[in-house]
Amino acid sequence: MPLPMALGAAGAWLTAAVLLLLSGVPPLSLLALVSATLLIEYGAAAVGIGLGVSPEFLLLFITTFACAIILSLFAIFDALAATSARVCGFLERAQVKHGQSRILRKYGILSLVPLVLIIGFYFSPPVAWFMGWDRRWSLILLAIGEVIGIVLTLAATLGVLQILG
Repeated sequence: MPLPMALGAAGAWLTAAVLLLLSGVPPLSLLALVSATLLIEYGAAAVGIGLGVSPEFLLLFITTFACAIILSLFAIFDALAATSARVCGFLERAQVKHGQSRILRKYGILSLVPLVLIIGFYFSPPVAWFMGWDRRWSLILLAIGEVIGIVLTLAATLGVLQILG
């Protein structure tokens, strides 16, 4: 499984890079957008609006960027689990611990949608991975949660700007 996840991550990163190159956004603004996405995840949509980037591009770019990070994390976890006995032991303990969560047991993989809104796209993939949930569905549900966060951020940002304008 590590190779397909790594290839998927590489494809997502390549797509994000192509989007940046084709965007027509000035290089310093792109650097700010990438940095904001790394730091504040879907909150980077507000930064992008402030930089004059279109909401449509922001939705596409931040979602692609998030998918690249999610797939990269899955690939890293797979590689670590395949090569380290310590990591395997940690994973077993983590699966037991996360498996005791009432919310995760009740809603299962669907809990990823609100989870990505609450703890972000850096911490949600480990939960999906620890739980052993299907990677494709996990990616789809995490992306849906990310899109919801981006849309809400864009709506709030544009609404505030309209009020102030």
